[in-house]
Amino acid sequence: MDVARWAFGDVGFPQTAVATGGKFVYDDDQETPNTQLASLGFGDREITFEVRGLLTGPEAGLPVKNGNTVGDIFFGSEGWMWVDYGGFQVYKGESSEKTMDQKGGEDEDGTVLHMKNFLSACRSRNVKELHADVEIGATSAAFCHLANISYRTGRLLRWDDASKHFVNDAGADELLTRNYRAPYVV
Repeated sequence: MDVARWAFGDVGFPQTAVATGGKFVYDDDQETPNTQLASLGFGDREITFEVRGLLTGPEAGLPVKNGNTVGDIFFGSEGWMWVDYGGFQVYKGESSEKTMDQKGGEDEDGTVLHMKNFLSACRSRNVKELHADVEIGATSAAFCHLANISYRTGRLLRWDDASKHFVNDAGADELLTRNYRAPYVV
């Protein structure tokens, strides 16, 4: 989600969120679906986010790592681009001719590098050591929460960023937080 937001620039929160999916194959206590398709609408742009928590094949002929294809695909008027921690590839035209193939500078998974950086900054208690502001991760997580709330309510939701609530949807608003047990209230 961070990479998709980075590519969009600062577009704020989505105006709409809708998600569908389910918990398939595994019989366990998880509540979040292991297969989900979510669309976050920003008016003139959209993020479509897919999670497949099951073994999957390559997307668009791209590599499978540890049983998963993880990355971001950007679609434009003249072609598309695939981005993951290992670099990016650009494909142009209807024939999807590869015009760029840039390898990343790190051999390690970007998520692992972010976690190491965050834990290091926690240990040193120096927020300036962080490679990215905490708000970036919090906003990306909030996008996922909006999609999960849509999944749980089973409907398209409209977001009012000024009030930080859903438009005319008290049921969805209830899922923005939880009922805390005093004195453990956030």
